[in-house]
Amino acid sequence: MSEEKVPVEIFKALGDETRLKIFLTLSRSPDRLCVSDVVKQLGISQPAVSQHLKILKAAGLADSARKGHKIHYGVNREFFRDALEKLVGLVMNVDAVLPELLVDSTA
Repeated sequence: MSEEKVPVEIFKALGDETRLKIFLTLSRSPDRLCVSDVVKQLGISQPAVSQHLKILKAAGLADSARKGHKIHYGVNREFFRDALEKLVGLVMNVDAVLPELLVDSTA
């Protein structure tokens, strides 16, 4: 993760209501959950849960571990903690970083 920026992928990943529900379900669980556990808890189809978990993993918000023939997912707490610290830093120094954030990077 960049020293001064919070990746946009985090906001994109958590900006979807279903992914946010999955992320919160994972974060509240004392153990890692497999896809079927999330399906049962949220009533979402297995393919949809799998796709959303793929996006959460790509954003760095979730990680996985194989247990037998199943893959269990959890929140990547260290990554999330670091991202929150960077976000708080940006908010606390908004006057200093705002001009840089408003520069059109496509120009």
